[in-house]
Amino acid sequence: MYSHAMTEPVWLNITAAARYLGIHRNTLWRRCQKGTGPAFYRVSTRGDHRFRPEDLDAWLAAQRTGE
Repeated sequence: MYSHAMTEPVWLNITAAARYLGIHRNTLWRRCQKGTGPAFYRVSTRGDHRFRPEDLDAWLAAQRTGE
């Protein structure tokens, strides 16, 4: 028996990721298409995007200006 607990990674769809970032989902979609958005993973042949919160945080930190 293993004593360590395995945690499932958190994956956000594009709507939840946009809400997390405080932007409209279309804005996030366009940024991803242009290559200027946060890291994402394609999880289906339809092109569904999934985001990890830590990638969204890193992208937000890189967007800061004037500090």
